[in-house]
Amino acid sequence: MTMRQLTTYQSEIARAVLDSVLREQGLTFTVEIARGGGVRELSSQIEHMLLTLHLNDGANLLRIAPPGSADTRERVMDALQDCAPEGLWSAERKSVRLGRSFLRFLSTDELGPTVLQHGLGLIEVADAQLVSEQVFESWIRPLGDASGATIVLYGQPLNGETPFELTKQRNREAELCDGITRHFRVASDEIALAIPEFAREMAEAEAYLGNEHPDFQSAYLLRPSIAGAPLLSPDLLNAVERRCQSRELKDSSDIVASVVATRLPGIEVTPITQLFGRTTVTSVVTIAERDPDGALHVIKHRWVEAADVVTLAKRVARILAIWNPARIAAQAKTGNDSIFRELLTCAMRSTPIAWISSDSIKESRRLSDLLAALHSGRLSIYRFDGSPEHRALRHELATAEIGYSEGLRTIDMPTGEKGFLRGLMLIARTTANAQRLNESKEIALAS
Repeated sequence: MTMRQLTTYQSEIARAVLDSVLREQGLTFTVEIARGGGVRELSSQIEHMLLTLHLNDGANLLRIAPPGSADTRERVMDALQDCAPEGLWSAERKSVRLGRSFLRFLSTDELGPTVLQHGLGLIEVADAQLVSEQVFESWIRPLGDASGATIVLYGQPLNGETPFELTKQRNREAELCDGITRHFRVASDEIALAIPEFAREMAEAEAYLGNEHPDFQSAYLLRPSIAGAPLLSPDLLNAVERRCQSRELKDSSDIVASVVATRLPGIEVTPITQLFGRTTVTSVVTIAERDPDGALHVIKHRWVEAADVVTLAKRVARILAIWNPARIAAQAKTGNDSIFRELLTCAMRSTPIAWISSDSIKESRRLSDLLAALHSGRLSIYRFDGSPEHRALRHELATAEIGYSEGLRTIDMPTGEKGFLRGLMLIARTTANAQRLNESKEIALAS
């Protein structure tokens, strides 16, 4: 991969970083560039330049990123293959060497006392908005203080309270004192002038996510989403209600379903526990049809209640059998779910069930998928009819809030949630292009 000529804004940032490293100023920079604006290209060229400049006397560079973030190793290696003599450079899984210079790659969960603390010239942090305060204050900042290294945080606004955004505020205050630019913000309009294909990519993302989607606001408009904001704005909630569909099945034969077990017992069911009424178990079944364009139309919600897990599994299986879905996603939120999983899987042996874990990263992606489907109209709800399911779904849609945990966007559910909104989240990834867009989003600042 041949390195591209840097744009004007990339060159300005690169000069500031290189000047701090070469003059041993040890400054901390924050860099916000709208997605698609060339963050990885900028980072890799800074790394390549420093490796080359310190070919003989040696430079120690460190790049830190949250697990799953794309790194610049391949880009740097490709550049060295193009211009460095064979034998002068080498690469391992976690490092690249050119002469006496080294560039190391570490994820945030690999930071520890064994990390080199002296002689570092540059510390880069990718996707800095996802780095927790504990990691930043316990490892990254002390590492910079001990080594005197220049630190560059590449990130995007998230909720206004991340270490990245707090550092950004401190940088702006420092700029007023000494006039040295420490914070760089490159908005989408500036990128569009420098990179012709950017406008098309941004338009595609806006069409898929919707202009008000928190991911679009953060990645392309560089605006934070405040914690505690409603999951659906009043305008979006009204739009969702206007799109409500009939409960009747249309001509589609592509049916998908989700099952959310919201209450399961943590103890064995016995006549004694039944006598005292502590064995009520509940689940929500969501049925949706997918049209040829990939849009989903929810046509059924069923709240299922039983005295024990065996009965609950049978009742859920009967409902699913009526609709004969091609795909089923299931999740148990509380209690001991092993028996329920085994019973339901056995009852639906002809239809594989994808049991979804409560992993926080995947949960955040499912939330993003749901918001994208609702914003763009690719997910419509059945017409509200005053039924108990209707009231519960309407309540959860209207009262759920956006939250944040360890840099991830989460959903704060209302008290007494029944699982209707979670059922929508489980089927959201089956909308057209959802998988493709998530693969793109997971690269984060990778362009």
